[in-house]
Amino acid sequence: MKPFKILLFISAILLVLALISIVFPKQGVRIGKICMEFADIKDYIPQKFILLATIGIQDSLQPGDTIIADTIPEKDTVAMDTLAEDSLKANQIQFPDTTFNALASFYEILKNIKNTRNLIRVLHYGDSQIEGDRITSWFRIKMQERFGGCGPGMLHAYDDNHYSISVKQFSSDNWEKYSLRKSKLAHKQFGALETFSRFINSDSDDSSVYEGWLKFEKSKLTYSITNRYEQCRIYYGYNTSTVTAEIYNEDSLLHWETLSPDNTLESIGINLKKPPAEIMIKFMGQDSPNIYAVTLDGRQGVAVDNIALRGSAGLDFTIADMNFLNKMYKMLNVKLLILQFGVNVVPNPKEDYKYYENFFYEQLRCLKKMNPELCILVIGVTDMSRKVNGEYDSYPNIEKIRDAQKNAAFKAGCAFWDLYESMGGENSMKQWVTAEPPLARKDFTHFNEAGAKKVSEMFFDAFIAAYEEYLLSTEMVVSSQ
Repeated sequence: MKPFKILLFISAILLVLALISIVFPKQGVRIGKICMEFADIKDYIPQKFILLATIGIQDSLQPGDTIIADTIPEKDTVAMDTLAEDSLKANQIQFPDTTFNALASFYEILKNIKNTRNLIRVLHYGDSQIEGDRITSWFRIKMQERFGGCGPGMLHAYDDNHYSISVKQFSSDNWEKYSLRKSKLAHKQFGALETFSRFINSDSDDSSVYEGWLKFEKSKLTYSITNRYEQCRIYYGYNTSTVTAEIYNEDSLLHWETLSPDNTLESIGINLKKPPAEIMIKFMGQDSPNIYAVTLDGRQGVAVDNIALRGSAGLDFTIADMNFLNKMYKMLNVKLLILQFGVNVVPNPKEDYKYYENFFYEQLRCLKKMNPELCILVIGVTDMSRKVNGEYDSYPNIEKIRDAQKNAAFKAGCAFWDLYESMGGENSMKQWVTAEPPLARKDFTHFNEAGAKKVSEMFFDAFIAAYEEYLLSTEMVVSSQ
């Protein structure tokens, strides 16, 4: 058979299968005890392309257009109507006592930030539920609208795994990333992102001069405030020979600097007169530094960083060199950690999660001991579903894991937000998946872009409600004196 006829035959088969997937009942066809289902074609299309098709992006779209911010809310409103009103009600931030002590110091910083004109950081750690800057991105823009700030925040120098809606990253092909959880290195100095990157293998011992470059471009899938940044900083260290670093706006050299041999954490940076179309950083030397992060921020206000740790249960912090981690936190001026984990604990149900509570508490305790000025807010595990007798139902251990996280948070003096109950509790993930349009993916575990934005809206509302209640309580105390 000729190649053209083969292609035509395959195309016809795919078209027939696609048509069947459209008309076949989503709930399947039950014959006795057997439930026959047919795959949905959307399950095999990358999520970002579904998003692009849904919101109707045109070729005429210009850089800086706020696609998600301008388009998704209308679709979310439709989805809200398909769910019970109380199932999407944002629960309040919960505190371990009757005061706001767990977040009080952070709230005080926010209250005065426009007067101090400082730049502070919020680090949002999580598992695959927050990958691609989902959930974090909307929280970031709302915080920056209220308290000042701009830019996507802290980024991996070399990002080999994750797609992000907030920034486009490219690099030369000679980079290698080293991860805390996978590392066989003798040291554990991995910093705030739990990774560092090098453009020369650490085993290289020749005298050649190497070059590595990184490029950061604006994203058409994000908000205009995210595409605007006023400074670029590079966090690096542990190069054994002199390295030159050059920062470009496209082909225009903005800044260059010599990085002397050093065995500690350092940073260099540049203030930008106007938002660049792209930032390119070129390194040249016989030995690469460890590049711990690149930040694209405003000069003041709030920076909110997305740190997705795929496969993590939130138990990695104490593996790291805590002194080194604390040094980087202080250089970054980190004031709040948001920890959102749990989905990787769910799939193997156990009767008792006291072990997880103890391990998670130890992470929180060590972080607080490392830096007593840090505030920590724990976001509880989401609902997740598994198929039982042809129907999707919540895993039976969700509430046990949620309770273990809450107990650990309160014991360590941290705040807690119950995402499971905010979603609607038991079997809510099934509602999010079947909403029109959907708010979660067909794996019944992860939110899609619209659902992630909805979660972020609920979280921001709960966070600001607690902040405003704190302001009111402090004003009442002052007025009574």
